[in-house]
Amino acid sequence: MTQYANNELTRLLHLNKISKSPILKLSDINLVEFPDLSELTWITDLDVSKNFVTSIRHQLLPPNLTRLDLSHNKIVYFINVIIPKTLVFLYLNNNQLISFNGRQYESIKYLDVSNNGINYITFPPNLEHAIINNNKLTRSPSQNLPSTLITLDLGKNKLTDVPNFNSNLKTLLLNDNELSRALFISLPLMLSTLDLSNNELTKFPNLNINLKTLLLSGNNLDEIPKITVQLEKLDISNNISIYELVNPLPPTLIHLDASTCFIDKITSILPIGLEHLNLSHNELKEMPELPNNIKYVDVSSNNITAISEIIPESLTELNISGNQLETQENLMYKTNLKVINLPRISINGTRNVEYNTTYPLSGYKKKNNKNKHKNFNNTYFTSNKTEWANDNYTPIVTPTKNQSLCISQHFTKHYDV
Repeated sequence: MTQYANNELTRLLHLNKISKSPILKLSDINLVEFPDLSELTWITDLDVSKNFVTSIRHQLLPPNLTRLDLSHNKIVYFINVIIPKTLVFLYLNNNQLISFNGRQYESIKYLDVSNNGINYITFPPNLEHAIINNNKLTRSPSQNLPSTLITLDLGKNKLTDVPNFNSNLKTLLLNDNELSRALFISLPLMLSTLDLSNNELTKFPNLNINLKTLLLSGNNLDEIPKITVQLEKLDISNNISIYELVNPLPPTLIHLDASTCFIDKITSILPIGLEHLNLSHNELKEMPELPNNIKYVDVSSNNITAISEIIPESLTELNISGNQLETQENLMYKTNLKVINLPRISINGTRNVEYNTTYPLSGYKKKNNKNKHKNFNNTYFTSNKTEWANDNYTPIVTPTKNQSLCISQHFTKHYDV
């Protein structure tokens, strides 16, 4: 142990013995060996993270711990370590573990062993939350999943199959694996969040009736079937074989991300309760009909030539950058937009902006009113200020009376306010 570590440890232990605080933080003090804390019976929360500890001897742990943080150390083995029977939360993430055997740890409810090199794991029998992402598992630990499990994060491994589920599971994260098909026949009835993004799936998984969030970004899907469950969030982005949205989407949907596909047509009616829509980086030639509750729309980097004249009043943010707008007349529409993103668009055949800068969509009083600047409705405009300030493009202005937005070849207008 370095002199600094020894001095800092002595100081922190001295302060804790005086205060009798149940929380002891020994993080980031260059510890190499785990200190003897067995006499500190009042400690319930111990943080020894961000050190250089390689092993733990159970005789050194405080006897009444409920939370132990050993993350960001150099621990290779955690075998036959006898932990306090009171311990509920165990953090071993960001170490050098190659396996973890948790069968003997009956008190553990929360386990984080993410960011290790684990290729084999068994679970504490009463575990409720298991965080095992970014390891080296090639097979799902199906044989020993506890019935108490609520959250299971197996993302960023090398799995080719999926585990057998217990009925209480609510969150299942299997992102960034090597799943080529949805092997499961049915999902747990209570499951509400399923992440299968960045795999090799070609078909939609079977869905359970309580599912609310479904993430399928970065797969090889070629179509979106009719979805009958009451989803609230659906992410199908980065599926380059999806060319159109045809089948009905769930009426309960609030968030839809279908960006970076090859979608050139949307014949499906967007759900009435949709608030967030991302269709950027597709092949759309026109904007879809927007539902009345929409708040955020991103249709950037498409082939859109005109902005719809019917914009819901609920919309507060619109990104139409990277398109081919060809409108020659003013487009006036009622709006409550707070942010509009218009960089890198072509209007009347002229490409204008190259970089993004955000500043207010605002009006100016006439010179006889001292040309005083005033912001309207906290509305913001995203573009390149230098480009918009030239003779042809000047920052657009939103009148406060009818909240209309003018988009034309010349973006200059003055209002009495």
